[in-house]
Amino acid sequence: MAGRRDDEGFDVLTFYIYVMAFLVVAVGVFAFLNKRKVDAESNRIKAELIKLDRMTKLAVDEDLRSWLAREREGRSTVSGTAADFEALWVQRAREHGVKVPTNASLGSRNVPGGTEWATRLQVERCRIEQLVKFLLTLEEEWPGARVRQIVKLDFMEANQRAPEGWDAVVEIAIFRAST
Repeated sequence: MAGRRDDEGFDVLTFYIYVMAFLVVAVGVFAFLNKRKVDAESNRIKAELIKLDRMTKLAVDEDLRSWLAREREGRSTVSGTAADFEALWVQRAREHGVKVPTNASLGSRNVPGGTEWATRLQVERCRIEQLVKFLLTLEEEWPGARVRQIVKLDFMEANQRAPEGWDAVVEIAIFRAST
């Protein structure tokens, strides 16, 4: 009888060992498959980050941005003066809820292939979304227009006279190809 109890104990113990070994193998296989998926996704993300870094470097390249503006203007059937462009940005600022209390002409400068006229806009207490939509609309609607730079972007707390929002100083420019 004593031998039989040892055999029963051994059989139950053996069963639990086999079950545990099976579970360890199953978890190992599951972990291996998930690691492969994670590695593949990690490689895809790294490739996207490399592409994004390259795009960022291209986006800040002043020569490329100038060339694109000139190219857009050269293909355009729209012709207008700096005054026409000013009328456009005044109207678009009003439509997008962007307050531009002051603006200053930065004059014109000769660039390869034509002339560039620049204007500095002071924007008061707007949301970033409004500012971005306003600037994108200008670039889309006026071929040869581009945002040269955002000189200042400061968040202003609400006070008794004005709600909270962003104050910005933005330089925009249009390009006219020489004929």
